[in-house]
Amino acid sequence: MSISVTKEESVEASRPVPEFSFLTNHGKTLLLIAHDSRIRMRDIARLLDITERRTQRIIADLDKAGYIERERRGRRNLYTVSTHLPLGLPTQRDTDIGSLLAILPAIVWLAMVLSVVLEDRHTDDAVVMDAVVLRAADSAGAPAALGTPLPRGTEVTIVETRDTWAKLRIANGTLGWVPAGAIQRIIPEP
Repeated sequence: MSISVTKEESVEASRPVPEFSFLTNHGKTLLLIAHDSRIRMRDIARLLDITERRTQRIIADLDKAGYIERERRGRRNLYTVSTHLPLGLPTQRDTDIGSLLAILPAIVWLAMVLSVVLEDRHTDDAVVMDAVVLRAADSAGAPAALGTPLPRGTEVTIVETRDTWAKLRIANGTLGWVPAGAIQRIIPEP
């Protein structure tokens, strides 16, 4: 497969990343615990991209409301999800957590299929056109996210766009911001 860079394609035309999530961090935490009853708070925090302190508060909320029970086993917690409790949906008051967990494998499968299909489209791939400093925020005055500028030709993934800035992920997973004019989208040839 050969790759060409088109000048006409601009970063502003990219698909915006939604600023919302269908589940709250409480719901996501409950699903992670249901998936792995021995999961560490540190791992939940990393997976949800929140602080460990926030994770502790969420788990305390879930425990206090009765959605989970915690039992200390050695150096780890073992969690049990109370599947009989209602989800608290405004339209389906009698739907319980067990019903959600029963359909979760289908939801995960669908999400995986969609991610593969969308990944194959390579709509968020770009290349750095001029050497540019990867910034920690969307501002020319923000500190550098890396010790050296990104060299011309570096392939990146566009994570988000904001005004004249683009948030990128480089190959090692580092995130940072660059002026949108410093990158061009990569369009795979059919």
